[in-house]
Amino acid sequence: RQRQMCIRDSPFLVYEAIEHLGTLVGEGSRVVELGGGNSTLWFLKQGAEVVTLEHSPEWAEQITSSAREALGDEAASRLTVHVAEGDEALDIARSLESASFDLALVDCMNAFTWRKAGVEALLPKVRSGGTMCLDNSDHPNNWSAVDLLGASDRLRFTGFAPMCPVVT
Repeated sequence: RQRQMCIRDSPFLVYEAIEHLGTLVGEGSRVVELGGGNSTLWFLKQGAEVVTLEHSPEWAEQITSSAREALGDEAASRLTVHVAEGDEALDIARSLESASFDLALVDCMNAFTWRKAGVEALLPKVRSGGTMCLDNSDHPNNWSAVDLLGASDRLRFTGFAPMCPVVT
């Protein structure tokens, strides 16, 4: 049985983080994400062009079809999805144009593509003044990725997220 993507008005991130990202992403913004889902649709809804690297072919198809069905052809035309994991996903990330994205979201599943490697690959793709967002940075598996980001200008959001009954 194929799982269905739950279309929401917001990504599966802490509410305060979503609010902050809303000040950064809009018409003409370029976003790259390692791991797609409701965030992909939310970025498209904000008017951004989105490049998503997703490990699951089924989930990638759900993202693509949901973008077209929920947001229309114009929004779907601003979406590029690459199905890849591990070294293949990192090679695609490394091949993207340097300093060409306003925002990079690293929200992949560590079992498929480690977040530290994702941050290493995508950090050079974020333009000067842009933002690197690491979801679940407080998990011990992701501490090495946090270390790559340094301490300056870091914002940390903790709280509830849509569809999540616990603080994250």
